[in-house]
Amino acid sequence: MAGKWFSKEEKLNILSECDQGNNSVKEIAEKYGIHAETIREWRTSHDMAGVESLERSKCHKFYPAELKYAAVKDFLS
Repeated sequence: MAGKWFSKEEKLNILSECDQGNNSVKEIAEKYGIHAETIREWRTSHDMAGVESLERSKCHKFYPAELKYAAVKDFLS
């Protein structure tokens, strides 16, 4: 299902399904026709920047100051 866009709500539902632990991330990804890595990226984004990070960007991506600071700090260490 290349090129399918998921809404913020759909992404949250998929992440919630992963949290239930009934199926592996790979199985859930196959169910929705996406790569498991996509779900992992959603999880990382959600964990680092919150629910708003799951919205489809209409323009340049916005990164919170805390995330930028953490990235620079990680790079320099």
